[in-house]
Amino acid sequence: MHLPVGPSDVRRAGARRLCDLRVQIGYTAGMTKATDRLSPEDVTAARERLLEAMHLQAIEGNPLDAEDIAMFEMFEREGWGHERRRAYILAQARAAAAK
Repeated sequence: MHLPVGPSDVRRAGARRLCDLRVQIGYTAGMTKATDRLSPEDVTAARERLLEAMHLQAIEGNPLDAEDIAMFEMFEREGWGHERRRAYILAQARAAAAK
């Protein structure tokens, strides 16, 4: 077994493991998971939690902006599961931090 020696070896090894992990859990390049879709009942429950969270955020003086609301509505409309939502939000946060 070849052990990583330099930074490029470490990056390649990490990318290879990430690719293997994506294959194992069923993610594609678009971060979709084949079995990670919410049922209509789960979507309804998620919508209720979103409305409650939006209300609490407004009370705390930190309301969701139009972009955030649109993102959560997209999640509901497309039936995204919780893991896929989390992955999307983390990817967006990393992209924003990199700018």
